[in-house]
Order: sequence, then C-alpha cells, then structure tokens
Amino acid sequence: MAGKDKDKENEEDIDKKTGGSNTIKIIIIAVLLAIALVGGGVGATWYFMSGNTTDKSIATKDGKATQDKATQDKAEDTEKAEVAEKEKGPVIYMSLDPKFVVSFNDQSQARFMQLSVDVMMHNSDVKDQIKANMPAIRSSLLMLVGEQKVSDVDTKAGKQKLLKAIAADINATLKKMEGDKAIKNGVENAYFDSFIVQ
Repeated sequence: MAGKDKDKENEEDIDKKTGGSNTIKIIIIAVLLAIALVGGGVGATWYFMSGNTTDKSIATKDGKATQDKATQDKAEDTEKAEVAEKEKGPVIYMSLDPKFVVSFNDQSQARFMQLSVDVMMHNSDVKDQIKANMPAIRSSLLMLVGEQKVSDVDTKAGKQKLLKAIAADINATLKKMEGDKAIKNGVENAYFDSFIVQ
C-alpha cells in the first residue's frame, strides 16, 4: 500500500510539474500572439493612414534621398499654378448685355438664335476695357455668331467651340482697340447665360 501511495504522489508531482510547464507554454504563446496582433494592427494602421503612397526617392552618392524627376516636376507645376492663381486675383464676371439675336442664313425657313453671354477675367482693367469698347466688341461678336450654322451649335461640342471663339474674338477686338494697353488673353472664358434657337 505504501508503494501505491508513493506512486500516487509521484503521479501528482508529475501532473503538477507538467501542468505548470503547460501553463507557462500557454502564457508564452498568448504573449507572442498579442505582440503579433498589436504589431500587425499598428502596421496596417500606418499603411492605410499614410495614403498608400510609394516613396519614389532615390539615394544619391552622398546618401541624401531625392525624389523621382516626374514627382518633382508635378509638385513644381502644382506650386506654380497655385502661385499664378494667387497673383491673378479674384475671378471677375461680366455680362455682355443686352442679349445677342441673329438669324441663320443656311436654312430654308427663317431661324433665329438668341444668346446671352458672360465673360470671366481676373483683372479689373480688362473689365474697364470691355466697357470702354463695348460697341466694337458687340459688333464683332454679332458677325461671329451670325456666321454660325444650326448644325454648328446643335451639339455641346459646337457650343463649347463657339464659347472659345467668343473669348478669342473679344481678346482680338481689345488688342485691336487698345493696342499695347490690351491685356493679353484678358478674357479667359466665356459662358452662355441663355441660349435659344427657334
């Protein structure tokens, strides 16, 4: 019986030792998993928060990193555009009232086009020059618009082409009337306020 008790005690000691080492193994595994999960979470957060951009820098002989030429050019162009926009000043719109009304000559029926045009600029001097030369500008625009065909202005592309032609025509008229005082490409865009063909 004493042998059985001794065997029982040995089994209990073995169980205690084995149970203790199993508990330590479980703790070590849990700590390693926690470290891996936290590290993965931090890495994923950093990856997504950094905007998923790739670093296009190139190490040079002296060890300094420089950006890829295309990336540098793009950054410089963006910066120049922002500086140019600030230098231009605020956007100024001007309506060329009253509305323009012209007839189409290419139709068997008499058809008319009525349109109202606004122009955009950044320089108030251009606005003053337009006001001073409004009769010449309106006359030139009436001739330009009167040369259009219905098929020319029936599509969105045709209307956009006409708007570009209107802005260019106003700039050309200002150059003609103002000479060296005219601001090159002072009228940057033209817009239709209304456009009716009947």
